[in-house]
Formats: sequence, structure tokens, C-alpha cells
Amino acid sequence: MGNIMLLSQIKKFKNYFIILLLTLPLISCSGMPRTPITEPLLIKKLIDEEKEREMLGVNAGRNEILSEPGPRTPSGRSLGDPITSSKAPPLSGESISINFEGVRLPAFINTVFGELLEVTFEIDSQVLQKEQLVTLRTSDALKPDDFYQLVTQVLTNYGVSVVYQNNVYRVIQNTQAQSEIPRIVRSRAFSSVPGDMRPVFLYVKIDNVRVKSMQVWLEQALKGRLRINGVPYTNALMLLGTAEDIAAASEVIEILDQPNFAGNRSLKISPAFWTADKLTQQLITVLKAEGYAVESNSESDAPIKLIPVQALNQIIVFASKEENLQHVMEWASELDRPGQTINATGVYYHPIENTNAEDIASIIGQLLGENSAQNQGENANDNIQTSKVIVDTGRNAIIFQGTAEEYAQFRSLAEQMDRAPYEVLIEATVAEVTLDKGESLGVLLNFSETDMPIENQISVSSDGGILANLIQDRGDFTAALNAAADKSKVSILSSPRLVAASGKSATMQVGTQVPIITTQQTAPDGSTFGTSNILQQVQYRSTGIVLNIQPIVNSSRRVELTVSQEVSDAQNNDTSNIQSPIILTRGIETTLSVDDGETILLAGLISENFSEGDVGIPFLKDVPLIGNAFKTQSRALQKTELIVLLTPYIIDSQSTAREIRDAFRSKLNNLSESFEKIE
Repeated sequence: MGNIMLLSQIKKFKNYFIILLLTLPLISCSGMPRTPITEPLLIKKLIDEEKEREMLGVNAGRNEILSEPGPRTPSGRSLGDPITSSKAPPLSGESISINFEGVRLPAFINTVFGELLEVTFEIDSQVLQKEQLVTLRTSDALKPDDFYQLVTQVLTNYGVSVVYQNNVYRVIQNTQAQSEIPRIVRSRAFSSVPGDMRPVFLYVKIDNVRVKSMQVWLEQALKGRLRINGVPYTNALMLLGTAEDIAAASEVIEILDQPNFAGNRSLKISPAFWTADKLTQQLITVLKAEGYAVESNSESDAPIKLIPVQALNQIIVFASKEENLQHVMEWASELDRPGQTINATGVYYHPIENTNAEDIASIIGQLLGENSAQNQGENANDNIQTSKVIVDTGRNAIIFQGTAEEYAQFRSLAEQMDRAPYEVLIEATVAEVTLDKGESLGVLLNFSETDMPIENQISVSSDGGILANLIQDRGDFTAALNAAADKSKVSILSSPRLVAASGKSATMQVGTQVPIITTQQTAPDGSTFGTSNILQQVQYRSTGIVLNIQPIVNSSRRVELTVSQEVSDAQNNDTSNIQSPIILTRGIETTLSVDDGETILLAGLISENFSEGDVGIPFLKDVPLIGNAFKTQSRALQKTELIVLLTPYIIDSQSTAREIRDAFRSKLNNLSESFEKIE
């Protein structure tokens, strides 16, 4: 099966070649009486059109504006639970109900903390000297914690504060607390700051906004309860106040110290034709006409900002809503078009990703060159420059010089051509069929209508006698050819497999170089030792089997094959005195159209060899007149016909390439096992 020969025949094996996409097997068996015809590859094809074109690649360059999401601006601290100073531990006990009327302040404090709350407390001397009277009545009984909060609020009205410190409730005058040395804090966290009335200095670094803006916000929020000063040469504030006021200010700073567009979305736009500055101005004009508040100033408070980055020719768009970003992108796509009235020449660099840049440049360069020349002829006074196309071979790119409109035409066509070409695997079998007298190839291989014909075959004969037969089921024909080979009627000359890209040629040659005398003349310097000096010019002529195939895959997935097949052999020259061999050549040159996986048979090249001789008693058979009685004369006419089988397989995806690789790997493994059995 396949390329595996019978064990008895492998010993006579002469030539074995391997050619693949990287390694495809090629077998040449000259002089072998019997070689099975190569079975067609079993290649599984994908039906899905999208998968069939996996190897086509993607568009090189770009024919439209590009955009991609930008990084999202980080959010500052969101509003949560306020930061407060430390508090006294929860109080427990029975609910408290009081009814005080005209009680001196020191007596009120002593009764509340000592008798009702039953906690350890200290009364400042200045508070003991107060003569104010307190009147307080509760309608319902209060829990100890609620009663404690009520008392502290009442004492605040008398200029007295309660501070819990070192497990002691200190009742002090507010003016005394303000006069103490401030506590210095360099942090925004106040969970560890004692909750006394001692003033606190807070040095806070402003990370995202300006110090002056934050200072105005704090003054408006706390209404003079803090002393707020900016620190020179730093973006920081120094705050002075009580712990509770400082904690409130720190809460305000945490919420407000964040970027103006914190949490907003961004979009990066890369124009294809316009500069970033010009496109930005056009977008702002259009969006303002629609009623949007949009600016290009980074310090603006507009909800939509367009920031041009001239060095990268990009536009950064900031907006709070995804819908606004998409709307800006839609207008950018509409506006980013080549100018129709601008004839300024520019230089554009266009990379080619999937094919050869020289091939595209040679085609498009000629097209644009002809158009430019024609425009110059019709508008000689307009000074329109001819576009130029230069190939950057090392980077497989094209440098285009021309106007933006010309480049738009070039780019659109170049991107359509920038596709990885199809590859075609071509299975070829070159065989020689021996025909007896009165026998034809059609009769031998059951092509005759009177015999059992091979199904699914269409024959077309040319005027020159070449038979082109399309075989849609190669298996039946292979069986017929093998049956003829069993009768020693068929000799396989070569079974190559070639891979070529669409539009490119693939050549296989197996044979020898034969010297041929092309010119001969006597040397002008005379002779040497009585013999004339003869100058001969010799050229080498390739003989053997030469197969050249150029496939072209069209859009309907048919393969146009240009085939050149030659089988030649050097023979002794018995017809002239020229000391050069005679080259017997049989060749085919034709162009065919065949579907993927179908087999085409080329035949009709017939050669005849006539030979005669005699066999008899030496010397006696050569005696005139009577010699015929001592010899037997023989005459023979041998007719052979050259046939070529071609089967193209379109390699249109990576999966198909893998299937072909696996098929050949299986054949090689089977062949290796056969050699191991021989050893």
C-alpha cells in the first residue's frame, strides 16, 4: 500500500527521495518490474468556510481609525463611616431618670458621675469654682450610655468638656484644653489619637488636587473651627484644632482628595489620516454643536475631555459614561477620512504581514504609476506628483510616497492582497505502459466503452494524440493500473510529491547530466606530433525525469495546473559520426483545470522500438547463401506509452497541513517497519 513495496521488490530499490512540506516522500524506481501505484492521501478537509481560511492571515496595516480602551482613573476613598476619636467604654447598669432644678454645676457633676453613673472621675479646679445653676429633667428613663451623652451636651453649654483618659473621666474647662501644647500628628488616621481636648497639629499631604482648592473646601466645611495653613514648597496642609475637628477634616480630605475624573473611563484614539490636534478640534466643534460640554484643556471642568498627544498622534478621551466614549468614537471614525482637496505629498510606511512585499509593490506600483502619469497628461498645469512605491525588503514592508488620497487607494488594495497564498500538494505518478500489437491504453485500463469502464471518468483527446482523462475516483483507476502492473505491463518511473504556493513553480528532476558536443574546430596553432589540435565546446544536457508544475488556486477553489513533464534518455548515436549521444525525449506541456482532490491522467505519448537480429552457429551463420540454414532471424516491435497522473490537494488551513503531515508520517513509519523486517 502507498509507497510500501513488496519485500521481494525492495531489494531492487535504487533511488529513494523524501520531499514534504518539509519532508515529502518521493520514490524513483528505475528498472523494477513491479511497483504498486501510489495510493492517494487520505486528507480530512474542514467544511467550515471560516476554518478553511485560517491561513489567509489578517489585514496588514489599517484602513480605518483605531481605538482601544485606556486605563480607568483610580477612585479616591468613597464616603463611609466617619473617622472619630476614641471614646469612653460602654456603660452598663439600670436606666436613669433625673429631675434637677437650680442645682449648682459642681454638685450636678458630682451627683451624675459619682452616684448615678458610678464611674471614676476628676473635676478641674476651675470647674469647681463655677456658680452656674443647672436645671435638667428627663421624661423617660435613659440607658447609661444615652444618659452620659445627654450630660456631656449639657456641660458643653456651660463651657465644660468631659475627656476619658487613662480610665478616668476628666471634667475640665474648654479654655484650659485649648491652652495646652498641641499634639503633633503626621497621618490621616486618628483611631489611635486620644480623645481629649488637647489641640492637635496635623500635617497632611495632598495627593491629587491643589492645596489652595482643598483649603477653600475645608474652610467652607468646618466654618472656622480649624486653623488651616499651606506648607510652602510642598503640596501639603498644616491643620490645628481639637482631635474631633481634625478627624472631621481628615474625613473631608480623604473624600475630596482624588482626581476630578476618578472612576471615569478613558479611550485612546489613533487617527489614520488626520493629525491628533486637527481631529480634536473637529470633534470638539461637532460635539459642542450637539450640546455636549467638551474641552481639550486638561484643567477644564467639562465632563468630556479630549487630550491630543501630538508626539504619538493619538487622542485620549475621558468621560464618565461609556455611551459618551462610544459617541466620540463614532464621530472620530466619520471624520477621520483622507482630505479630497489636499494634494500635499506625504510618505507612508505600510507593513506587509502575510505575503511578499515585492509582489504587491510590483502590481500596485505599476497601477498607481499609470494613473499618476495619466493625471499629469490631462492636468499638466496642476503639478500633481507621481506616486512612488519602494520595497523595504529586510522588513517586508512598502514605503509609499504620494497624497493622502492616493495612499488611501493604495492601502485599501494592498490590504486585500495581503493574504497568505494557498499552497497546493501535488501527487504525481509518471509511469510507462507496454502495449502489445493492436492493444491500446484504453483497452488495457478498461477505458473502452465496450469493456467494463471506470466510473466517474471524463476523457478529452487533443489533436496531437494526448489523452487528458479526469478521474474523480482515483481508487478505481489505481486498482486497474495495479492489475496491469501485475502483468508486467506498467513500469513506474517516478512518484514525486511536490508542494508549491499558488502562482509559484515547483520542479522535480531525477536523472543524469549527459555531455553534448556543441562546437568543434581545429586550433589555429597547427598540430602536435602530426595530429591536429581540435577544440571542442561541451554542454551538459539534463536527462531523466523532469517535472515542473505551477498551480494557481482561483476563488472557486479550482486549481489551474500548468504542467511540463519530460522523460528523456541518452542512447548511442548510430545515425552520424558526431561523438555525442542521441537524446530520446518525450514531453508534455499543458494547462489544466481540476477540482481539489481530483486526479487528471495525461497520456498519448507513444514510442516504438524496432529491433532485429539473428541467432545461430558462429561463423557458419555468416556464410553467404548457405548461412540462413544455420541461423534464426528475429524481428520485434515494442510500443510503450507514457502516462502522468496528477492529483492536487489545496492546503488551506493549518489543520489540513497537519493532516498531510500525519499521512506522510504514517507512510514513513510503515516503510520503516518493512525495512526492519528485511534486516
